[in-house]
Amino acid sequence: MAPWLFPVTFAAHVIEEYTAPEWFGAWSERTLGLSISAREFLVWNAFAFVLMCVGAALTVAFSRLRWIEIAMSTAVLGNALFHGAAAAWTLSYSPGLVTGLLLWVPLGVVRLRVGVRESSARGRRIGVWVGVAAVIVSLSVLAS
Repeated sequence: MAPWLFPVTFAAHVIEEYTAPEWFGAWSERTLGLSISAREFLVWNAFAFVLMCVGAALTVAFSRLRWIEIAMSTAVLGNALFHGAAAAWTLSYSPGLVTGLLLWVPLGVVRLRVGVRESSARGRRIGVWVGVAAVIVSLSVLAS
């Protein structure tokens, strides 16, 4: 049931990004020159939330799909890394930083270790690559 922590913490993360005194879209435009509308932000994150729920359900139901948990772990760790690096680069609070560091780093590390231990070498490779791709797609959406 631990994979269900991914969508729960994702919801907390999006709430932090959207309700911060300077929401993530405004912050990213001001500090990074990247623009995303509130509508685009909500649509993209709703899509990602559904994918995370499907991933959690599949991981719980089918042990051979443990690579999905590796992908989710990689993605949340990549997102937390982005928020930490962006905050350090801009010397400002990146909305999402708190949940990224306090929720996603521990969750990502623990579940990544479990996923790696319970997956085949092929599953580990697929999981990491899918997780990295998810981070790249997320950053591409922001940069577009």
